[in-house]
Amino acid sequence: MISTSRIESLLTLKTKQELLAQLDDASVLPHAAKWYTEDRAQYAIMATAAEVGVLATENEDVRSLRELITYGLKGLAAYSKARKRTTRFRSQR
Repeated sequence: MISTSRIESLLTLKTKQELLAQLDDASVLPHAAKWYTEDRAQYAIMATAAEVGVLATENEDVRSLRELITYGLKGLAAYSKARKRTTRFRSQR
């Protein structure tokens, strides 16, 4: 049986590819945003690689801003997901 987190990660990767396909010019995106591989083991290896990681951006101000935006979006997504679960749970009562 496939775990829920595994299904969510596969859907996320599929969504990422669909969104990238909709772009007119993907060359403006950083390498980390465009990186993709079919080999799932590569994700674990590349997640810690310097070329895709946080420290790949040399300018500290740009790096800090990117991290701030990333954490903000992650927080917003987590809040949205929790709110959806709570609403669904309350409507089932």
